[in-house]
Amino acid sequence: GAHDEALADLAARRAAIAFMSGNLEEAFEIGETALRIADARRLSGVLVMAMITKANALAELGRPTESTALLTHATKLAVEQNLADEAGRGYYNLADNVMAAGRYEEAQGLLEQGLELTRRRGDRSGERRLLAQELNALAALGRWDEMLAIADELTSFASDIWAAQSMVALPAVLAARGDVAGLEAIQARLGLTGW
Repeated sequence: GAHDEALADLAARRAAIAFMSGNLEEAFEIGETALRIADARRLSGVLVMAMITKANALAELGRPTESTALLTHATKLAVEQNLADEAGRGYYNLADNVMAAGRYEEAQGLLEQGLELTRRRGDRSGERRLLAQELNALAALGRWDEMLAIADELTSFASDIWAAQSMVALPAVLAARGDVAGLEAIQARLGLTGW
């Protein structure tokens, strides 16, 4: 009952913390506990959260095919169960896996699906997360004007993690364009001296 749900939720959250701390094996093992309970009890939210964490651990452990399969299923389940936050996280990580395989068009399509969902729900934070991830796909596809416009939007109105991710993506495109003024503006904004 409620005890099992609480235990599964706790295990899923501990697995996510272990992953973020770089303890991949621990994340994998604790995630398995969460998955066993959540799957048996049909706890969709916990199940999706644990599946995404396990998939991320698998990717970092050098098992990208299994990771992508698990992320695909977790994202589909999140969308079907109307778990918007988890769906956004799924799209973000699935696109990352797909880009790691060099499939940037496919990743951009996944991010657009996620963006459609977040915009329909009015989830501005989820939208910012997916837009920040989309910068990588757009840069790789040579759609630099779009990429720069989105980066400008992300960095102009907030100083969150997604703005920071934008700042990391910008220099390669600006350098490829020969935009020294743009690079100097990033340098000044970040308080860096000298390249």
